[in-house]
Amino acid sequence: ESADTIIINKTDLVDEAGLARLQQLLGTLAPNARRLVSSHGNLPLRQVMPAEAVSIDMPAYVPTLANRHSAAVRSATSARNKKQEKKEDDTHGHSHGHNHEQGHGHGHGHSHSHEHGEGSDCQICAVETAAHRHSRYGISSFVYRRSDRHFDRDRLASAVRSMPVTTALLTEFGGEEAPAETSAADASAAATFAGVLRSKGFVRVAGHEKPFYWSHAGRQVQVAPADGIPSKGPTQEVVFIGSGMDEAAISQALDHCLDPAPSL
Repeated sequence: ESADTIIINKTDLVDEAGLARLQQLLGTLAPNARRLVSSHGNLPLRQVMPAEAVSIDMPAYVPTLANRHSAAVRSATSARNKKQEKKEDDTHGHSHGHNHEQGHGHGHGHSHSHEHGEGSDCQICAVETAAHRHSRYGISSFVYRRSDRHFDRDRLASAVRSMPVTTALLTEFGGEEAPAETSAADASAAATFAGVLRSKGFVRVAGHEKPFYWSHAGRQVQVAPADGIPSKGPTQEVVFIGSGMDEAAISQALDHCLDPAPSL
């Protein structure tokens, strides 16, 4: 989700409808990234490389884990607030005019009008378009946050390993890279996290002074010590992004991993 350029390769293996759907999905996940389409990796170098020479002496900006995490939390919180506002508007029956040249209505807390030719930068339209895309693909996000307790190491390790992943790397947990478990109980736990496409954040474990960084993408998850991260802030804060996620079940599963003793 941090990419500024995405290359969609092997387009010869999909039809136009499938490629269009992928383009729309990528536009939802990374709306600010440019997308280049290729087959067999055949792309003009000028399309990929910058037109002007770049000074290699200029240090590149690499956002810290804390900065990236803060951005993810803000994004998830903003999406949650917009969803709640829409729910409240629908509940109270607030329907106001949002008129364009074509004359169609939308539910907003205010009204305005413009012609499409003049309103291409309309923020209401932009929010509605983004909401429609997220609704269409069922993509949502939420923040799991707890402020008073650390995780129990063994319980958290068990939960992480039971996720629907092929690789679980738990650094300094006393566990090495391992495949997901296959017991009935773990299969049930895996189903809890089945809708999660990406999750990331900071967690704190009883018996460890430093926080850990939780990073999960696709079929791989890693929980490793996070150096240089301030000890202040929520004890646990993980952002979950996915499709068809069961927020209550995920939160309950993680709550079960919390150490009974409150953190100091």
